Amino acid sequence: MLTVQFHFNYLGASFDEVHFGKFASYYILRQYYFDVHPPFAKLLFGLAGWFVGFDGQFQFENIGDSYTKNNVPYVGMRALPAILGSLTIPVVYAIMKESGYSTVIAAFSAALVLFGTFL
Repeated sequence: MLTVQFHFNYLGASFDEVHFGKFASYYILRQYYFDVHPPFAKLLFGLAGWFVGFDGQFQFENIGDSYTKNNVPYVGMRALPAILGSLTIPVVYAIMKESGYSTVIAAFSAALVLFGTFL
């Protein structure tokens, strides 16, 4: 819960948002750029921004740049990674169960993902 409160109440750009947000801006503005990494996550982030009304004008230049001063819909853009990250835990459990492992092993695997940042 503390992590959720921090992520949704922090009003500046974080490290990952500077990286991914810049590419989301490029996609929304339909500007060419070159990146050696696969584009799927950046496309999803751009799609989330487009859905919540992000116009691509905020350039994500520096960590800590203010979202509120630039009218960036950061809550909606942060919702996609939060939802996908939350869904990872039941997906791991389901994959383990489908692979034939016991409920205890599947729950333990999901718990490792859930508490992975603490380990």
